[in-house]
Amino acid sequence: MERGSGILLHITSLPNKFGLGCLSKEAYEFIDFLSEAKCKYWQTLPVNPVYYGDCPYSCYSSFSINTALIDLSEYLTEDELRKIGFSEKTKNKYDELQNKYDVALKLIYKKFKDITDISEFVNNNTWVYEHALYTAIKKKYNNTWFFDFPKGLKERNPKAIEEFKKNNTNDINTQIFAQYIIFPFLSCFVL
Repeated sequence: MERGSGILLHITSLPNKFGLGCLSKEAYEFIDFLSEAKCKYWQTLPVNPVYYGDCPYSCYSSFSINTALIDLSEYLTEDELRKIGFSEKTKNKYDELQNKYDVALKLIYKKFKDITDISEFVNNNTWVYEHALYTAIKKKYNNTWFFDFPKGLKERNPKAIEEFKKNNTNDINTQIFAQYIIFPFLSCFVL
C-alpha cells in the first residue's frame, strides 16, 4: 500500500447551515480541500443509523445509512425547510434535529413517490424492507429500544406485525425511500 496522509472527520462534523453535517456541498468542498492539501484519504466514522447516545459506533443496522446524512436542500425548498423548523440558526441537539428530519423525509416521500420508481432498488437490497419496518416501529414508539417495543411487535407476532404494516404503510415506505435517495450519494465518497 502506498503511503499517504489523510484526515479523520465524520460527515456530521462538517459545517452546515442546519446544524448537522451531511452529504452536501460542504462535503464536496472538503474533498476539494483534501485534494489541494495533497491528502489521499478521508476517513469517516460509520455512517449507519445510530442508537442511544447518537454514537456512530452504536448502529442498529449494518446495511442502511443514517438518513440524517441526506442533504434536505436537494429535495425541499427553503420555504418548506423553514416551515419544518430548519433555519440558518438551527443548532439543536441531534435527537431534536432527527425529529425535524423525520418530518422532512415524510414530505420528500410525499413529493417524489409518484414520480420515482424504486422497485429495482428494493429488489436489489433485500434488507431494506425489514430495516424500514424496524425503523418505522422504532420511530412510532419514540425511538425506544427494541426490548421496550409492545410485546407483539417485540416477539414478531405475525398478527401484530401485519397490523402494524397495515396502519403504518406510509411510514415504512418513507424509510425505504429515504434509503433509496441516500445510497447514490454515499457511493460518490467511496474511493
